Amino acid sequence: MLRSVISLFSMLGLSILVIPTEPALAEDNPNVQMIAPGDPAMVKAHAKSKRELDGFLEKLRNPPPGTENL
Repeated sequence: MLRSVISLFSMLGLSILVIPTEPALAEDNPNVQMIAPGDPAMVKAHAKSKRELDGFLEKLRNPPPGTENL
């Protein structure tokens, strides 16, 4: 019993050491591109996603035959 408690506290203590203490910000990541507000391509993509959302959700609820493993 005592060994399991010590083991549990040891794992808890070690896990705290690996948890990042600073939030990961997109501006710190060179792989993330910031898009200017009102960008024409982004406005078009956003409108398309809103237009097609209902169809996507319907297919998610009722997958067409042959798409079970996708």
